[in-house]
Amino acid sequence: MSIRHLSYLAGTLALAGLLTAPALRAQDEEPPEAPQGKAYKLSFKHPPGQVQRFRMDVTSQLEVNREGAPTLPVTQRASYTITEKVTGSRQGTATLSVLVDSMKSSLSVAGQRIDLSSKGGKSNATVNGMVIDTSSADLAGAGLHGLTSKKPVVIRRTTRGGTTVVSAPPGAGTAMGSNNPSPVLVQFPATPLRVGDTWESTQRFRTARTANARRPAAEMLLRCSHTLQALNTRNGKQFALIETSGTTEPAEGAAGDAEQLGFTVTGTARFDVTRGVVISGTYTQEASGTIVIPAGAGGAASQAQQAEVAATTKVLFRDAAAPATPAKRR
Repeated sequence: MSIRHLSYLAGTLALAGLLTAPALRAQDEEPPEAPQGKAYKLSFKHPPGQVQRFRMDVTSQLEVNREGAPTLPVTQRASYTITEKVTGSRQGTATLSVLVDSMKSSLSVAGQRIDLSSKGGKSNATVNGMVIDTSSADLAGAGLHGLTSKKPVVIRRTTRGGTTVVSAPPGAGTAMGSNNPSPVLVQFPATPLRVGDTWESTQRFRTARTANARRPAAEMLLRCSHTLQALNTRNGKQFALIETSGTTEPAEGAAGDAEQLGFTVTGTARFDVTRGVVISGTYTQEASGTIVIPAGAGGAASQAQQAEVAATTKVLFRDAAAPATPAKRR
């Protein structure tokens, strides 16, 4: 596999690094004794102009198998900053602008070290310290530019957490493989919750597509089970600890590309009940399936190539305390 071919794979896996979503339990704190019996109504709050910035750290171990080639082990470490801004709200549903501000990814594969970074729409890549042209089809086709495009993804989110993508640039970064880069997975039922309660949620979404994609994105379902593990109060603020496990599957009767990665995810999320936002999370994700390397990627392949991928990914994200939008001068 050539260096240029590896650079394409690196760009594709950089997208895969954002396939995870929110989970949360702060690593250094144990939840205090939860109040028993009392029911609480949990919901998202979206005051106009609210800005939330997440820092996401990802570690992945992958195995890539191609026909006639030995198994290729890949180790990836990556970090992302993602900003959500509430741009409007109507009848309980908020419109949010979601932008991947920056990305740094380091991959060790086939004896090579590949470093990718992008910030403010500008991308850089090196292989063993040698600069690679990020405008080439190898990386542009893998979606590196769309990952940190200056153009945000626009989503709508209800007070219960149901999310719909309104618009997204090609190659936009992802959460659970969708074209929505927000790390927030938690959804709430309409009824109040007690500690120990479990509920289900289903989210329909389209898979992310790279810039080289010619076929329609697949429509998928993310089915999750959530459990309220604890409720506690600290410094006058109430926090909920929510455990989530989920799987993806093709939506019934949905059209689109059947070649995709399937995911299972388990983890916990910490929800600030007072503010109505998810503030941190940890997840472990298992992924397996097929990726397609388009013809011409790496400057060698005359036909598209398929590769089987199996990956274990650990994700930690947290609210990085984005600055408030400055008030207008009078």
